[in-house]
Amino acid sequence: MKAFFAAAIVAIMPVVSFGVSFATDSTYYVNDGVLVAYNGSEGELAIPEYLGIIEIGYGVFMGDDRIITVIIPDGVKAIGDYAFTGCQNLAQITLPSDLTEIGSYAFSGCYSLQPNLRLPGTLTAIGDYAFLNCYNLETIYVPFLKKQVVS
Repeated sequence: MKAFFAAAIVAIMPVVSFGVSFATDSTYYVNDGVLVAYNGSEGELAIPEYLGIIEIGYGVFMGDDRIITVIIPDGVKAIGDYAFTGCQNLAQITLPSDLTEIGSYAFSGCYSLQPNLRLPGTLTAIGDYAFLNCYNLETIYVPFLKKQVVS
């Protein structure tokens, strides 16, 4: 009787999606506003604003040598740890105007990154070694921070 009862409960349980939404081309995987995986092959990457991404998750683009340029849309507040680590051919990034956080090692090993990078004035935190081994990067412009960052 116990086995039959357990089987009956399993049979009537609804399928749960756990809040994961997929882009129509199954290129981007988003969970509660966090981009958790990327399955594309574009060299010039423009993350669609309609996905409602507020954070690029841990290591999403790690080691993807195909990426040359990235446009991150407004609305993305955080770039997670290791998000673009090892993207050796990444040369150009367009950051959102309302970005508040860049995680540790987020762009480390991006050897081709543009010589000059301007960070938005909304930034309140930059993680350890965020731009480690970005050999081509010469200058990072950091506007005056509006908030005090305490570490």
